Amino acid sequence: MENNNSNVSVPQTTPIEFTGTGSEYFKIWIVNILLTIVTLGIYSAWAKVRTNQYFYSNTKLAGGVFNYHANPKNILIGRIIAVVFLAVYSALGQYNQELGAVMGVILFALIPWIVIKSLMFQARNTSYRNIRFDFEPAYGEAAMIFIVWPILVTLSAGLLLPVLWHRRVSLISNNMRFGTSPFRFNQHTAGPFFSIYFKMLAVFAVIGAAFIALRLTFPELFNAVSVSIFSKENQRLVLGLGVIVYLVVMLLVNSYIMAKVTNLMYSKLSLEGHRFNSTLSTGGFFGQYFKHTIYTMLTLGLYIPYAKANIIKYRLDNLSVNIDGNLDEFIAKKVDQGSATGEGLGDMFEVEVGF
Repeated sequence: MENNNSNVSVPQTTPIEFTGTGSEYFKIWIVNILLTIVTLGIYSAWAKVRTNQYFYSNTKLAGGVFNYHANPKNILIGRIIAVVFLAVYSALGQYNQELGAVMGVILFALIPWIVIKSLMFQARNTSYRNIRFDFEPAYGEAAMIFIVWPILVTLSAGLLLPVLWHRRVSLISNNMRFGTSPFRFNQHTAGPFFSIYFKMLAVFAVIGAAFIALRLTFPELFNAVSVSIFSKENQRLVLGLGVIVYLVVMLLVNSYIMAKVTNLMYSKLSLEGHRFNSTLSTGGFFGQYFKHTIYTMLTLGLYIPYAKANIIKYRLDNLSVNIDGNLDEFIAKKVDQGSATGEGLGDMFEVEVGF
């Protein structure tokens, strides 16, 4: 009997590799800083392109590499427009508070446009095997995600935050293209995001309950410690330790959220039958950021390029693609590079949407 499954392809799990190193990137980084200083910031656009080209060209999948094609002149123009906009906003604010408030509202309303334009610019200037990515604009959806939903999250005391996570991941994933092929985020409800969120709240509840139980069980001990640590000579030490504990806890919480949300996003992401898998862990994420933060502080910032290269390597080492078929079957789509104005504004206002 003929085997009907002989022509059925079996998905192959292929890891994404990052071959860059901190020592290589350090040379690019230090030159970028020096030239940016000498040129009074003008070279920063070229610095960004050089940096992205290094990291993209050292990211490999199934024998192919990624490339970054942005024109630094376009980025520079976008940044100049952003600087002029900020200067006008600042001047109007000092001259007339009402005009400053109006400009602030306009700026707030522009956030969805800035995010979409930034995503379009990043995608259209990225390629894999000579096929460009693209991002289809969805301004109405972006307005809901970056204006309306943050307000609703605030009014709900944070309870609607998982819905915002879900909407944001859906926006970026479902509007991304590789050539003519769309990515698809196959998670249509926010249920798994709520699971991540409530597990985080449960940990806080357990810690709080444990502290209260200790306080009620050993009141004399807590009273004695309070008298000691809040004496004048110990107040600075207590304040410093409090800040450190707060930062470590926030880093741990952020590591948990980033690891779990990233893993969920990739587990539900597909591209023409090809699926993705991310295996980030909270401990691994926390360890990377904690370790590299300490090293960066001890070296007065000189460790930054090593930290960036190592963190990117960690994230990509935990990312793989289940290739079902042939990656050469994708069809290229002709796209322009897109306007760098949104990219420039995004840089100036530190809008980070991730690609």
